Amino acid sequence: TKNITSVITLHDLNLAYKYGDFFIGIDNEHNIMAADKNKFFKSDNLKKIFGIDIEMVLNGENSYIKICN
Repeated sequence: TKNITSVITLHDLNLAYKYGDFFIGIDNEHNIMAADKNKFFKSDNLKKIFGIDIEMVLNGENSYIKICN
């Protein structure tokens, strides 16, 4: 078995969450955040990067990201 690393740029957070293992995000002030899935996809981290309230809805295989108003 070979270890394979792929770098993919996605703007669809639901696809990124579904298929990715490690993430890098850059906010408007050029601060970089890098973490594995469990640490990166926290509401406060996503708000820092995207500037909007985002909630993780964890439901096993059907987990998704919801934009809050």
